Amino acid sequence: MKPKSNRTNSPSLTLRASTKPPSLASRGTSKSESPLPKNSPHLKPLKKSDGIRFTYILSLIQEWGGRSALAGKTTTQVCEDFILPMTLATKISVCDSLLLCQDPESQNNVKDPSWFISHVWEEYMFLDVIDTLERFFMDRQIPLHEAVVWFDVFSVSQHHRHEEQDFRDFGWWNNHVLESVKQCKNFVLVVKDWEDPVPLKRSWCTMELFYASKSRLNIHVAMNQQDESVLIQQLWTDSSKVLAKFSGFNFKNCVATHQKDQQMISKILSHRIETAKLNNLISNLLKNWLRVFVDQQISRVPIMAKEADLERLSKWYEVLSQLFEHVDSSSSLKNSIDALSECLEIREDSFGHNHPDTLRTRSHLAFLSIEYEDIQFAGSTLSSCLELQRQVLGTHHADTLLTMARLAHVYSSNRMFQESEVLYLECIGASSSPEGFAVADFNVGLLLELAHLYLSHRQYNSALDRFTQALGICMERFGDYHETTLEASLGLAETFFKLNQVSDAKDIYTAISETVRQVFGEPSRHYAQTRIGLATILIQQGCLRQSEAILTHLLTVQQQSLGPNHRLTLKTNAHLASIFMEKGEDEAARAEMILATTLGKQRALFGHSHQDTLETLYSLAILLDRKDRTAEAKLLYEELYRHRVDEFGVDHPDTISILNVLERR
Repeated sequence: MKPKSNRTNSPSLTLRASTKPPSLASRGTSKSESPLPKNSPHLKPLKKSDGIRFTYILSLIQEWGGRSALAGKTTTQVCEDFILPMTLATKISVCDSLLLCQDPESQNNVKDPSWFISHVWEEYMFLDVIDTLERFFMDRQIPLHEAVVWFDVFSVSQHHRHEEQDFRDFGWWNNHVLESVKQCKNFVLVVKDWEDPVPLKRSWCTMELFYASKSRLNIHVAMNQQDESVLIQQLWTDSSKVLAKFSGFNFKNCVATHQKDQQMISKILSHRIETAKLNNLISNLLKNWLRVFVDQQISRVPIMAKEADLERLSKWYEVLSQLFEHVDSSSSLKNSIDALSECLEIREDSFGHNHPDTLRTRSHLAFLSIEYEDIQFAGSTLSSCLELQRQVLGTHHADTLLTMARLAHVYSSNRMFQESEVLYLECIGASSSPEGFAVADFNVGLLLELAHLYLSHRQYNSALDRFTQALGICMERFGDYHETTLEASLGLAETFFKLNQVSDAKDIYTAISETVRQVFGEPSRHYAQTRIGLATILIQQGCLRQSEAILTHLLTVQQQSLGPNHRLTLKTNAHLASIFMEKGEDEAARAEMILATTLGKQRALFGHSHQDTLETLYSLAILLDRKDRTAEAKLLYEELYRHRVDEFGVDHPDTISILNVLERR
């Protein structure tokens, strides 16, 4: 139901005919009908404000003949039928025309805007946009006469816009849109139909969102009651599909109605930001807005909640935890765990410990808690959940398969290769069957997890098959620039390197390096993996200077962004030491100092059995061996051997290779 309007209480709603310029109250265009000054290159409004009271827009609708006269008209049609005729005498914007009037009451309808309105012109009906905005302001208890909006069709002159003689070139639009956004405190994106949110495919909306982000505006989304209900249902059913719409944003898929606009916007944005970074920025803006939206839904649940309210509250906490997992933040994991803990407590009290919703929440929480809890505890919790879900829901149910995949990951982390492989293969088979949970993102994730499992246990051909399979699906499903596509590419490059197909690995690292930098950023794990992989190949090829330049730059970025003791920083430091090892005796002392310092930090921060610690230990052992410090090297090899036995067993190739080194001493 449409919210009850408070427009009748607004003194600005109905303007006296004697004080309103006829050219602003009718569609007439003759000289005798308009007291406004003629268009002139010297014509300037009394002051430059381009925000318009929302109540004045409502009054114009009545002046134009009421809702029936505008029914079924898009913003484009309203502009052509009403806005252009009413401003024809001056050929300036509605806001500027009002300011040029001699009537103070008309001038009072133009103020500095607080709300920047972004919407699509062609697909949405004008009245739908107005109704949605009215609901938006009323939901926030903002009196309509106090809502001053920057609304392009009223705030910017629409004359000559698509004519060749239009003076508003690239520079004009760049500065005008930026300044218009900066003067507002809030940005409102009007969205209809969450199955296909059109603004996410429009270049104008993208540019406006970009400027809103750069100007640090509060980002809002306005929607009608029906679309809000659809969004809520989608979030409750499968929030990943909503997030996929945001994560899959790509400016290359955006269009403008006029080709001239598209070219101009592309030029403006390309001068300010790389496309991949723009995609990531817009995606994160929308995901952060969605988190705020969920917070608002939680706050609306009554404190003295009934059983139905508790079920609703538990659903929102579950959605909130999933959103935190997709938001880039140092506290996102903890926030997600906190939200899931609230959800689990409600569901255990309301539904019981073995209810499907309770089991799903407990499984999810156990998996997220790996970073903070004993991994053995996570494994036992997931194992018990999986057993109950098989009984209650069946093997092919989505919740069962998710728990199965999580338990396989825990087994992999515990170096339980066979148990992990069996579960991954069962999960892939079940999810791919006709009755299974066939979702591309989930299935690709399983393939990548299994491929990494094979890679870590030196089953390189099996890893190659899985990475190749996953990459093919990613290219078809997500495109070249998607995060999952790049993950698969990195895994494939590493596998090629392990198989001594160095040229293939180098080609991949070189091809995706810049894209990875744009999508993930230079301080990211993915970019470090790309640059370290390429540097390692260059070391093998004797290109030490080029390799050193790559790692030195990477290390500088990591030290500035992550700090000197971050895992990635220490890992890069160790790899840089390997370059000095290859430079001969003059640099050997420098390499030893770096490796010894790095090893000490890794042992203290990550433990003696951490993979990064063992890699540095191995490099230091090799260096000491080369310097004929055999006894010291032997101690390190023996320590490494013990860890390899614990991790892989005595028959694993990595364990055997270390044993062979020891036996030669």
